[in-house]
Amino acid sequence: MNLFALVKEHNQTVIKRIPLSQDIQVAISNFYSDGVNDLIVNKELIEFNGNFKPDGDQVFYIDNYPLDAEIVNSINNPLAYDVLNVENFEGNIFAVYTHLVLNGTPYYLFQHFDTRKIISNRGISLFYSQDTYTDIDRRGISISGNLTAIFANNQLFFNSYFNTKKIFNLSDYYQEATAADINAFKANALFSIENNDDFDLHLNSTIRKKIKSIQLSGVLNGINVQNIIALAVDFGINLTSDENDRLNIPNDKNAIRDLLRFLDEDYFITPITSTRCMTNSKITI
Repeated sequence: MNLFALVKEHNQTVIKRIPLSQDIQVAISNFYSDGVNDLIVNKELIEFNGNFKPDGDQVFYIDNYPLDAEIVNSINNPLAYDVLNVENFEGNIFAVYTHLVLNGTPYYLFQHFDTRKIISNRGISLFYSQDTYTDIDRRGISISGNLTAIFANNQLFFNSYFNTKKIFNLSDYYQEATAADINAFKANALFSIENNDDFDLHLNSTIRKKIKSIQLSGVLNGINVQNIIALAVDFGINLTSDENDRLNIPNDKNAIRDLLRFLDEDYFITPITSTRCMTNSKITI
């Protein structure tokens, strides 16, 4: 088997080969085989859209994810790629990956990588061997932890958006409001925005995501502003309307966030105890 690193050099991503001795190949193969089992075996598959946080027995997937052709080529032509030399290296390794065939299915296996996994020759690094700690004077890398993502059968599997986006471009699947979406939201006849510039200053990723989710859900179609204001009171959210019966969009960022969460139906009453709750993760059933 071959191991590769995805490296950022001079603002470009390049692939470096990590040659392995035979015994290390076996160890790495076993390690990553276990990683496949841990990440996807007997897990409930949840189609990724950015609105849900998986539990330990669930995993995201994206159908027909376009795996970079250069990654495929590296597996088929490993000797065409330069060796990663950590003794004389100034780039940034952000992922390592390999390829295994398990039970007849080919898998591309990826791990997010950061500088903590580089074994430095600075200072004194002590390694335990035969009842004695010895020093190592060479740089190296550590392969440890869980797999970040798996690509198999044209599907990308992962359970952490935060780590996976460091390896793959997921912007087409994690839906945030674009500039056009924001303008359409502000122009909606349901809303009264006191100051567009102030509103724009509060447009962080969370608020953009909420605006997009609201637009996709169609929840704004046919709603009654006064009903919305009355319902919000039950959850301690103070909403107001202007003289034209339009819903006032507050200037405060936290108040905007609360309003958008309410419109996105993140607030709910539990069916048994009638407890009022808020969620930051949901999936339609």
